[in-house]
Amino acid sequence: MNWLKRFRSQPSGQCEICGNEYQLELLPLVRGRRGQVEVFFQDLPVLSCGLPGHPRRYVLPDFGVLLIDVVFWKKFVPLGRPGVWALVKCLNCDKNLTKVDEHFGEVAGVLEIKDVPPFGIRIQGPVTTCPRCQTRQLKATKAVGTDVSGSFVEAFKNIQLEP
Repeated sequence: MNWLKRFRSQPSGQCEICGNEYQLELLPLVRGRRGQVEVFFQDLPVLSCGLPGHPRRYVLPDFGVLLIDVVFWKKFVPLGRPGVWALVKCLNCDKNLTKVDEHFGEVAGVLEIKDVPPFGIRIQGPVTTCPRCQTRQLKATKAVGTDVSGSFVEAFKNIQLEP
């Protein structure tokens, strides 16, 4: 639990509405949808004063950037990677998945960001299985990647989460 010790040593700020100090809150289920993708966060860490209707804040100032990094590039979630020339590459063996069939499905993982408690994510959308290594993954074309990012924005709007 090193993240807890580091987190408690950082100032959290105060609510602009009531003046209460922000505390760490883990939201059990947060969802957002954009285009062909729906995302679900489990135990999403946020800062909150605890009063209904008051805005929540990112747990870290650069949380949005860190979230994109861990989802798209750190392999905590099985997503095929966008490659050059609009190709989609397998996250495991780098095989071209552009022409591999896809179906609606779900991928999931646990996200780990420094100084933040780990939290779960599930992403529903176009899923494919790599014919070479059999890794099941979200087929993250440019459009799907945009929908994933957009679904994060929608999820955060739904809970009044602000940077």
